[in-house]
Amino acid sequence: YWCNILGPSVKQDGQDEAPAALGWHQDRDEGHAFDSENPISIYPVMGSVFYGYPHDVVGGGELEFVPQHQQIGEDQDELTLDNVETEAIEAVYNRLVFLNVTHWHRVAPFTQGQRMTFAVNLWNQRPRGLLTYQERLEQQKLQGVTDTS
Repeated sequence: YWCNILGPSVKQDGQDEAPAALGWHQDRDEGHAFDSENPISIYPVMGSVFYGYPHDVVGGGELEFVPQHQQIGEDQDELTLDNVETEAIEAVYNRLVFLNVTHWHRVAPFTQGQRMTFAVNLWNQRPRGLLTYQERLEQQKLQGVTDTS
């Protein structure tokens, strides 16, 4: 899981439009994807986003995704993805969204406010480098850390 607190997208000199608040991506196990000896893509079974805090986003901020019939493979750049058909879900307070996070998705640019989400992905196998609570405690013991709160 993770929390995102995103601010407005700001247009820089020379840009036609502001960048996305959180750019196009697919959720995957980064530890496996960037393995120099055996890079493979392992994806979660599904993802969820909870808008559990009132936010004041103006001028965008939707969850945009590329629908199944438009999927175009890995390693696409934003220019390519910005030219395909997308669907959008508005970031509404107390909304819980389930989605296929293997599809390309992003947070659309917005001009004012702050957008807060709590996201959780469900996996068939534990992502590389993610420790269980017990493993974290053992690692902290080895490092001499006594406060586990």
